[in-house]
Amino acid sequence: MFFTVLSVLVHATRWPKRPWLPLIALLVVYGITTETLQLFVPHRTARVMDAIENILGIAVGAGFYWLARQLCLKSSLAAGSVKHTTEADATDVR
Repeated sequence: MFFTVLSVLVHATRWPKRPWLPLIALLVVYGITTETLQLFVPHRTARVMDAIENILGIAVGAGFYWLARQLCLKSSLAAGSVKHTTEADATDVR
């Protein structure tokens, strides 16, 4: 759950740009590193399953970001096309 939220927040800092592959790779390395470092902390255990869950959380967070981005882009395109047709006579220099 934590890595899902972390992934969404990290991707949101790049809004509205696309997710950046090295960014996702950095999150995966972070997730694996946190599990590995638990070997050196008393009363903690490092498990491969926990590392896999961290990576899955990152993937789910990236998926949430992608879905939200797609929905926002579609709604902004729809709003832009409506605005464009209602203001067709306005002087718009691009």
